[in-house]
Amino acid sequence: MGARQLDSGCGTEGEGEADSRSAGRGGRGQPPAGAPSAERTPPPPPPPPPPLSAQHQNTAREARATVQALQERQQRLTAEVDALRLRLQSEAAAEQQLGHELEILRAEEAEIPGRVAELQRTIAQEEARAAEEAGAAAGALAQVRQHTDALATELRMLEETLGLRIEQIPEHSLLRFTFVFVDPREPTRPFQFSLQLVGEATYVVHECTPPVAELQGLLDELNQNPTLFYAFVRGMRKAFKRSIGLPA
Repeated sequence: MGARQLDSGCGTEGEGEADSRSAGRGGRGQPPAGAPSAERTPPPPPPPPPPLSAQHQNTAREARATVQALQERQQRLTAEVDALRLRLQSEAAAEQQLGHELEILRAEEAEIPGRVAELQRTIAQEEARAAEEAGAAAGALAQVRQHTDALATELRMLEETLGLRIEQIPEHSLLRFTFVFVDPREPTRPFQFSLQLVGEATYVVHECTPPVAELQGLLDELNQNPTLFYAFVRGMRKAFKRSIGLPA
């Protein structure tokens, strides 16, 4: 009887220890019923990195300098690329302009043979016209010389027979005729008129002293027939005599 009570007491203790271990395992997962829940604390910050060594600092500085140099080089290359792009654009525009000018030159070159032929025709026409005008001028000059020679002969006769002196006034293209021995009362008294040839065969009288009434009529006859020059000079001498009341 006493042994059975001992076994009963041992069984009770074993069950108590099992319950206690079970309670202990359950306690690690969940807090006991009725106990306040504990708040979780944040993890501590990582420790600061150890200071760099001198070699590492030099390497970092060199790396930064390399990066800066590469950035500057990139900027220079970018500027060079932009400048090259502008240059290419300018050269393309210049090439286009040269192409346009080349087309114009080619068009003008194609027109050159026609222009040369036209100029040759014009030159031939001008040469023919010049030769014709030269022939006409030579004929006119021959006529003038012939007329001049005839006048010179007549003038010598007038000087000898009429007491006539003839002076040339080059600055005005005039011939001045001076008669003497017109007035018996004053044999050396001059009677003058100046004659100018305008064009090929038109005469104009200047400075008629003393004035004579027949001047215009005599001049009209001379211009109608220039071969009457000798008759005109003699007519002027007679007109001077009548102007002073003497018979011609």
